[in-house]
Amino acid sequence: MYSYTVEILGLGCELVACELDTHEMSLIKEYMKTNNLLLEEVFSSTEHIKHIDLGVNSWYELDDICHIYGAYPNHCSVKIKGVWIIVFAYLTLRRLKPLLMIFIH
Repeated sequence: MYSYTVEILGLGCELVACELDTHEMSLIKEYMKTNNLLLEEVFSSTEHIKHIDLGVNSWYELDDICHIYGAYPNHCSVKIKGVWIIVFAYLTLRRLKPLLMIFIH
């Protein structure tokens, strides 16, 4: 029997999508204005997210619609390693039958 390991190496990304209500959006806008930050800067730091109080600790938790990640097809390589594993039974039927006879009687 073979055991396989798949490795994906290279560049990729992680995307999340969520729904924010008008109150949450106003909290984000107010925080951006008060701290003179761009939206990208707010979501690049977990400290900013914690201060806004959206009920999450990091941007990747804002994923109630979707959360996907992976490698860019043109910027990665895939390695598949196969290893032959010897699998054998410790108790064959010949060994098991006398044991069963002992428990039955």
